[in-house]
Amino acid sequence: MSEPRYMRAYYHEFKPTECDSVDAVLEAIAMAGRAYHSTECWDEAEHLGPEGYWTLIQTRANEAATLIRRLEAENAAQAKRIAKLEEALRKLIDTQQAWKDQVSAIIRRAPNVHQRAIDRARAALGGD
Repeated sequence: MSEPRYMRAYYHEFKPTECDSVDAVLEAIAMAGRAYHSTECWDEAEHLGPEGYWTLIQTRANEAATLIRRLEAENAAQAKRIAKLEEALRKLIDTQQAWKDQVSAIIRRAPNVHQRAIDRARAALGGD
């Protein structure tokens, strides 16, 4: 579970997105908005060190982007694994169908084979 975020600025409050990395960016913007009403003051060293809120916002956005890129890469890898499994399943189904076709052909020929054997046995025994 993600930590609680304080996303209330001076005039506006962001609503949580339920995505912690995005909420962290919104929180950084809200913090800057609470401290200063004008974005021109967001780089003042008085708050959050020498680079101010701009650095905080950029850092949190970079962290969110890193997470999103990692998840996209994992998703792409999963998609490749799924594609391989689908191909293996298609081959298995095709093989199963080929076996079914061969068995069906054998079964269709089987009565004729049996009848010919019966006819030969009858002829050998002097029957009709």
